[in-house]
Amino acid sequence: MGSMSLIQRDRAEASTSLADSNSMEDVLSTVYAVASGDVGWPDVAAKLSTLLDGERVVLFVLEAQAETIALLGSSTPNLDSIPEHFLHVARRAGRRLKARVPTTGVVGARFPKAQRHIIEDLAAWNSVVEMEAGYVTARLLRVWESAYFCLAVGDDEPGHDVSLRRRQLADTLLPHLARAAELERRLQSASAQFNVFSQILDRFPVAAISLDHHGAVTHLNAAALRLSQLRSGLMISRAGVHATNEANEAQLQRCITEAIANRTGDYFRRLNIGRRKGPCGVVVTSMHSDGSSSDSQSPCVLFVADPDLQPIVTPEALSDVLGLTTAEARIVAELVTGHSLAEAAERLGITANTGRTLLGRAMARTGTNSQAEIVRRVFTTMVPVYDET
Repeated sequence: MGSMSLIQRDRAEASTSLADSNSMEDVLSTVYAVASGDVGWPDVAAKLSTLLDGERVVLFVLEAQAETIALLGSSTPNLDSIPEHFLHVARRAGRRLKARVPTTGVVGARFPKAQRHIIEDLAAWNSVVEMEAGYVTARLLRVWESAYFCLAVGDDEPGHDVSLRRRQLADTLLPHLARAAELERRLQSASAQFNVFSQILDRFPVAAISLDHHGAVTHLNAAALRLSQLRSGLMISRAGVHATNEANEAQLQRCITEAIANRTGDYFRRLNIGRRKGPCGVVVTSMHSDGSSSDSQSPCVLFVADPDLQPIVTPEALSDVLGLTTAEARIVAELVTGHSLAEAAERLGITANTGRTLLGRAMARTGTNSQAEIVRRVFTTMVPVYDET
């Protein structure tokens, strides 16, 4: 009987251990899904609470320098504030960090070497809440440096003891939680930067088209989208970029293939693509590769300057940039569009003499001596961006 009892106990312990292992894997899977945006921190808190035998779980970030708190999630539905006894121990640790490292907030790699050991000492801490009403464990986030990711476990009632096993589980999970928070912030930051640079590219009249290792289109700026709708000289689709002219197509595809094969980023070729309203210029260039074989990279970029995509130079823009009067700016704007001085005067409803007078005043203001020179000054001075995206 004694032997059977031992076997049954061992089996029960093995079953419990397996259940804990499976629960842990489930929790970790949920934790790292936060970074991809598939789940939220409240979902993580709920999973953690289940793993910790139903204990209440609160996840928050403490920014030590500003002493601000951000509630991430809780296993308690609709919890709108962090229990004060959790905040007390977290703020105490944050003040200790701020007092010992006055440069907190600077990227960790830039901390003076003399202070590195301080950061290491304060990188993680845990504390039983006063009157044993809970347990808080925290880890310094490398992304923020002065921010602690905090995991709090327990109720509001004094005397509620969080068992040693639950504390150990919380300490074990904490590095994963902090890492997921780092990843989430990095991805959000990268996404925000990508959106900013996309908006910058969308302001330019030159079409920018990035291609992957297979020649498929991965990104278009606003000018490229407009160009794809014109169907003049180039055909742009998700599958790739092609020239409508057979001779141009062979040359274009050869350059794209060479650019994709080039990993150093020094491939650069200019092409002239025929179109109904005259040629457009195309530049095919390679991007430097970090050695990754990921298809998400864009090893090749095409820049297309199509006359139909160029922004119109308005009199208002000329007045702003060159300091011309309204009348002077109007005559110069007509010249920039390719009209002769006589044609410009007729279009504006003024005499040729008035047109010459206005042009002379505009040249004096811009320090130019001829009609060709002032037109060139316009094109070299004006920033080629769209007023509207």
